Amino acid sequence: SFENVVTISDRAFFFRSFDQNGFKSRFFKVDLESLTIRGEDTHFSDAVNSMIIYDGQLNYDEIKNRLSYVCFYCNRVACFDTLFHLIHEWHTIDTTLIPTVHPVVRQKSITHGAPPRLVNGESCAYNGEIFVQSALKADNETDVNFNRNLVIDFYDEGNGLYKGSFYIPRLN
Repeated sequence: SFENVVTISDRAFFFRSFDQNGFKSRFFKVDLESLTIRGEDTHFSDAVNSMIIYDGQLNYDEIKNRLSYVCFYCNRVACFDTLFHLIHEWHTIDTTLIPTVHPVVRQKSITHGAPPRLVNGESCAYNGEIFVQSALKADNETDVNFNRNLVIDFYDEGNGLYKGSFYIPRLN
């Protein structure tokens, strides 16, 4: 199976998949012009069950021609070029370094053994910046503000420098 499909041109796209044995995630590039598929292990592939532990969102910055991967359950972010060369790995301002995920393997499937703690929500990249929806309330934030708004933190895509945060009102 595959997920996180990101189109980079009318003839190429990336996606994330996993092997059935260890549930290790891998990224793939498909070139429709040459009809080739290139798979790469990444540092998010190093753990068994990385498919679920390091679940996240793959983004493409079409202006800078770079990929980024933002983890849902920890504060890891990695930026790659379109040949899968690591440009930089960094952390969001949230302090969750280790995912609190408890995967359970049943026959040929994997699932959460308990509800995971979401650190980062949706994300996107544009013109050298990554925008990440924070799923955790900051210490200096009120419950009312956090519950009424989506909190978006944004960073320099290349070096991970935190640039600020803003609110988007929730629509009820």
